[in-house]
Amino acid sequence: MVDTHCHLAHPEFKGREKEIVQKALDAGLYWLIIVGYDLKSSQDSLAINHYRFPIAVGIHPHDTANITNPDLELLKALANAEDVCAIGETGLDFYRFLSPRDKQIESFLFHLSLAQKKNLPVIVHSRGAEREVLSILQDFPNLKVVLHCFEGSKAELIEAIDRGYYIGVAGNVTYPRSIIRENLKYLPVDRMLLETDSPYLPPQPFRGKTNEPAYLPLIAEKVASFLNLPIEYIIETTSYNAENLFKRCL
Repeated sequence: MVDTHCHLAHPEFKGREKEIVQKALDAGLYWLIIVGYDLKSSQDSLAINHYRFPIAVGIHPHDTANITNPDLELLKALANAEDVCAIGETGLDFYRFLSPRDKQIESFLFHLSLAQKKNLPVIVHSRGAEREVLSILQDFPNLKVVLHCFEGSKAELIEAIDRGYYIGVAGNVTYPRSIIRENLKYLPVDRMLLETDSPYLPPQPFRGKTNEPAYLPLIAEKVASFLNLPIEYIIETTSYNAENLFKRCL
């Protein structure tokens, strides 16, 4: 199994990174995609990556309010690191609005241009901004896109699939009232990725606790149950998708 979105450099895991990775390996995972959400976590992800897992470097829309040109230049330099296989987490969040709209869009466009220049996939966060995200992405038709933890409408999901985007399915698929439960039947397995978003979005049995990559099998089990498919097929296909997408680090 491959956890295509975890924040191993988050302070919640500080000093426990090797333990967290070992638990994931013991649970049947063989790859983690370690995702940065600001400049520090992007740098720290590279520093703690003793397993040579794929890394994504980026600045989350929440952290774009005070972004500067030197910050963007540093991000550009980080993207040159050998283990970097994707750009992100980037995107738009008009639900919490912790950063102004114009700064979020400016940062998002920079990340997309950087991913295009480096020929790397881009990992996109969208909350309360799915239509705006899809509109902006339309101007980057050749990008490989992951819509991380996507909770757009059925129509938006189908549009994303038609464009060839991958959809990240996280622990919220185990939540009773999550929209992704209804949308899952419209998501082909060959466009699906499994992710934990650790330390966030723990699956139902661990809600209220810190999420970990080792909980990914619970997500795979729930997806298999909803789609009435063998869990082995879900694991095999989503793992193949991840390898194909992040193949620069194979």
